[in-house]
Amino acid sequence: EQKARILGAYCKPYRWQESVGLPVKDTATDLLERQERGEYRRAEGAEGETSPETGTAYHAFLQHVDFSRSAAEELERMKKEQLLTDEQIALLDADKLARILDIPCLRALAGKQILREQTFLVRLQADELNDTSATDPIVYQGALDLLCLDTDGATIIDYKFSVLDDESLRKKYAVQVALYRKAVAQILRVDERTVRARIVNILLCREIVV
Repeated sequence: EQKARILGAYCKPYRWQESVGLPVKDTATDLLERQERGEYRRAEGAEGETSPETGTAYHAFLQHVDFSRSAAEELERMKKEQLLTDEQIALLDADKLARILDIPCLRALAGKQILREQTFLVRLQADELNDTSATDPIVYQGALDLLCLDTDGATIIDYKFSVLDDESLRKKYAVQVALYRKAVAQILRVDERTVRARIVNILLCREIVV
């Protein structure tokens, strides 16, 4: 009876057990790389348009492009300024680049204030992005592919190179985009609901509202 009383007093479940396994810091970049490696594995050994090297080349083009100019003009400029490697240029198709730049959310960027590869560091409660009731703070680090700021608010654009259909892509990256939206809202001190988000599937030339 005494043993039961002692165990009852000292072997109670830890009150904050859900907090034990939480990281102090997490990075959106590592999450993104893990997800993209998973996507690239689908095309492992592939050549041409579906290879991971091709996805990297198109992403690099979008990092440097002036959205107010044509794809052909920008490709020629990047060749002259050596912004892309010869190997990357060889993987790019001018017609496909034109179709990508004609995606509505990218076409609308001409003349607007944009930030590329914008890094962030924010602190959020664990239960905001994780399946837990713990409210411990976690520091998140990451980078946005593109952030557009205009009179209508902020728009996040995240580039993917994927064979997945729109709904699968939306579902797969929902948590990651949620982190981006929360980070932008916190940094700009605006309502999270006013921050728009789009995924641009480079491979399929698709815009996905998230």
